[in-house]
Amino acid sequence: MTEPIKQFSCPRCGNKVEKSLKFFPFCSHHCKYSDLYGWLEGTYRISTHLSDDSHTAEKKPEEK
Repeated sequence: MTEPIKQFSCPRCGNKVEKSLKFFPFCSHHCKYSDLYGWLEGTYRISTHLSDDSHTAEKKPEEK
């Protein structure tokens, strides 16, 4: 039995994309870099609530 072919669409413009394209998951160079530009300009954000300890890079070892 052969596996069904999964269809992918470009997250930027919605065009159909083949997994073998060098710009996957984008359909073109333009969509790939316009998406990157959105991240660099702050258009896209990952919003999450930070805990009180998450802003420190290293936790100090507990003293005995």
